[in-house]
Amino acid sequence: MHDICLLSLLSPDIQGDNSSPASSNSGETLLSSVPTTLDECLERFTRPEPLGSESKIKCNKCRSYQESTKRLTVKKLPIVVCFHLKRFEHSLRSRKISNIIQFSTEIDMKPFMARSSSTCDNRYSLFAVVNHSGSLHNGHYTCYIRQQQDQWFKCDDAWLTKATAEEVLSSEGYLLFYHKKVLEYS
Repeated sequence: MHDICLLSLLSPDIQGDNSSPASSNSGETLLSSVPTTLDECLERFTRPEPLGSESKIKCNKCRSYQESTKRLTVKKLPIVVCFHLKRFEHSLRSRKISNIIQFSTEIDMKPFMARSSSTCDNRYSLFAVVNHSGSLHNGHYTCYIRQQQDQWFKCDDAWLTKATAEEVLSSEGYLLFYHKKVLEYS
């Protein structure tokens, strides 16, 4: 089974454990199915992952080898974040992955941060979406861009046409670009 999860500044391949449900970082049970939303992709990307019995770590206190887990989180958020949805599978049978991943015009990154900070605003606003139509071997790229709060345009080669937020949010989505809603200065 293929995995459509995103790469968020880190790695293109995210392997899920298909044998049992995993606990999410919010305490819910997350079944090992294909995610359908950007939040589910982020949840899957940042959930704790057991390292297995072959990767035991020696405990400094009791000096015995203990099984452990790892968890990928975001330490510091950039001004602009790009989520790359894995749309192409290259294995014995290469193909395009066309599963719909729902995304919204706003996203809160707080649940995916290494440490929660009440002073930082971790909300982002969608400002561009790149789409790919076609197959693995040939296709066409288009882009939706936002000029103002709710003014969207579709870029298709030399053509620039008005678009609606509904068109943007119902598009397949290959690259999703979000910018921070509030900039903090240190």
